[in-house]
Amino acid sequence: MKDQGPRSLGVLPIIGSLMVLALLIVVALQIYTGEKNQDIQTITKPIERASILQCRTQIRNLRTTIEMYSVQYGKYPADLRTLENIDESMRYCPVTRNAYSYDPETGKVTCPDHP
Repeated sequence: MKDQGPRSLGVLPIIGSLMVLALLIVVALQIYTGEKNQDIQTITKPIERASILQCRTQIRNLRTTIEMYSVQYGKYPADLRTLENIDESMRYCPVTRNAYSYDPETGKVTCPDHP
């Protein structure tokens, strides 16, 4: 049988592996903590983005309900309490618990905290 040399890793493969690991850690930290874009403005942290998305999704559901009401009755509801098939909690932002702004003439719902 031929001797195939030492069975341990050399210094260069270990250094290369550590560099790849360090790069992955840096990328993960930037994604988790937020990063800066080209305009040097801070990008919102992922948790904040998820909160804003939750609020916008709820507003989208409210707008759909308002449109269904308008199709059924021929006009927009006078206020959000007029909508019978929504839960009380849907009238408020799920993140800040502030009431949504509603314009009965246009049927638009907006969040004062997440424009």
